[in-house]
Amino acid sequence: FELPGSQSRPRTDGATIVWIDGRAGDPRNSDIYGATFADGRVFPIATGPADQSMPDVDGNFVVWQETASACPPACDRNIRALNLASGESFDVAATGADEAYPAVAGGYAVWIEADPARQGLAIKLRDLQAMSEAIMIAEAPPETGVVMPLIQSDRNGVRVVWLETGGGRAQLWRLRLHDRPIASPTATIDLATGAGPTFGHDVRGDRVALATLDGLLVYSLEAYPPPRAQLRQAPYLMEPALAEDHIFWVESDQSYNFRLRGLDVWSPAFDVATDGSNVSPHTRGGLLVWSHDTGGDSDIFAIRVADALPTGWRSPPATPRPDLRYFPETGHNLAFGFKAFWERSGGLPVFGYPLSEEFDEFNVDLQRPLVA
Repeated sequence: FELPGSQSRPRTDGATIVWIDGRAGDPRNSDIYGATFADGRVFPIATGPADQSMPDVDGNFVVWQETASACPPACDRNIRALNLASGESFDVAATGADEAYPAVAGGYAVWIEADPARQGLAIKLRDLQAMSEAIMIAEAPPETGVVMPLIQSDRNGVRVVWLETGGGRAQLWRLRLHDRPIASPTATIDLATGAGPTFGHDVRGDRVALATLDGLLVYSLEAYPPPRAQLRQAPYLMEPALAEDHIFWVESDQSYNFRLRGLDVWSPAFDVATDGSNVSPHTRGGLLVWSHDTGGDSDIFAIRVADALPTGWRSPPATPRPDLRYFPETGHNLAFGFKAFWERSGGLPVFGYPLSEEFDEFNVDLQRPLVA
C-alpha cells in the first residue's frame, strides 16, 4: 500500500489490515487506517485531533490506544475500539489510569493498566460484545515491567501471553500465560524465565515464540513445563511472528539492514524481503504484513504466507532471461548454477521439476548460510 506519509506497525486478522498512519505529518497526531486485503480498499478508522496508535484487529473489532493531542508526553492513554460491522466507535477503557498496548481476539480486548492508586501494573481484559466490566487477570509486582500482552482465540477458548521484566542490570524476564477459564485469576502460569534482553514475542495455537540473545525460542503449550525448541541462533533476531507451520522474524546485521526472514517445514531459513528496512511483521489468517522503508516514508506490505514461502507459486518472469528457466508445471524457476547443473546432469528425467525457489540454508559446520 503506497500511501501519503509514513505507515507503520501493521496488524492483520487475515482479511483486514490496520496500521498507524502518519499522513497528517505530525508524529504526535497519528491516525489509524485500515484496508481490506481482498480488494485493497483503504479506509479511515480513527482520525482527528487525538494521537491514535498501537492498533490491532480481529473480526469486527479494531482496538487502539488514544491520547489527547494537546497532552504532554506524560498524559494518560485510553483504549478505544471500532465495530467494523456497525461503524460504532466506543471506549473500552477510560478510567483515569494509564491504559495502553491493547490487543484483541475472539471478541475480547486486553491491555496494560497503570493505576496511580495501585502499585505495579495490571493486565486487564474486557468482553467487547457484552461490554461487561473489565477483569484484572494478572497483576505485576512493583518495579516490574509488563511487555505487550497478546491474546489469541481458537476452538479451545482464549489465551493471553505477556512478558514481565525486571531485575535491574540482570534484565530478568518471565514469560507468562493466562489460560482458560478466562475469568479465573488462578489460571496464570509461568512458561519460562531467563536473563538478558528480549526482542519480541508472539503466540499462535499451542506455540509461543520469543526472541532473545540466545536466539529464536519456541515453547510448546501442549505440555507443562513447556518444552523449548531453539529454532535459530544468530545475533540481532527480533519481532517473531508465528503462522500455522511457519515463523517469521526480523534479522539485522551490523550495518543495520533489517531483513524479513522465515522458517517453514521445507527449509531451515529463507528471505522474504531484503532491501531497505523491513520491520514489525505480523501474521494471522494466512496473511503476512510488515512495514517497509527504503530511506524515506515507510509503507505497508502484505502477502499471503503461502506466496512468501520458497515453495509458494511464482508467476513467470515479465521478460525472458537466459540465466533463468521458468516451469509452469510447478510455478518455480531454475537459475544460475542450479540451472546449469540441472541441464548438464540429466535435466527433467533425472531431477524432475523444481519444487521451490532458491533460499539460504544455514550450514552448522561452516557457520554461514549457503544457497540451497
